Amino acid sequence: MRVIGYLFIVSLFVFGCHRHTCHPLPEEGKHAHGSPAYTAAVARHLAATDQSTLDCYIADYEEDSTRQYLWVNFHSDTWCATAKVDITNADKLAHVKELGGMSYIGAGLDGLQVTIDSADGSFRFRYLALDHIVD
Repeated sequence: MRVIGYLFIVSLFVFGCHRHTCHPLPEEGKHAHGSPAYTAAVARHLAATDQSTLDCYIADYEEDSTRQYLWVNFHSDTWCATAKVDITNADKLAHVKELGGMSYIGAGLDGLQVTIDSADGSFRFRYLALDHIVD
């Protein structure tokens, strides 16, 4: 019986994950995630990509005294990157925020759309819309 259970779990990992192969941005090896140079590179790629073609996954959750954020892995056919997305006003992510991201790491974000705010010369990513979470 245990063998069947293990085979089931292994088959979920092997056949259940259809994520893209990651092609990191060239800046990935030169700059840390969240650094201004890396964030600018992510912003350029996001702005040039139809967001509906991206696969998005929750990498981590973070908050400070006034805002909540998700670190999101963005995957396209030609690039992948991680960005900090402000989700403070995201009602569809209320449960994620309540739990501090616990049990949502790795979950898919179908139909995630973000805006890129560059008003002061730096880049910030803000939640715009989400179809649903794929847990």
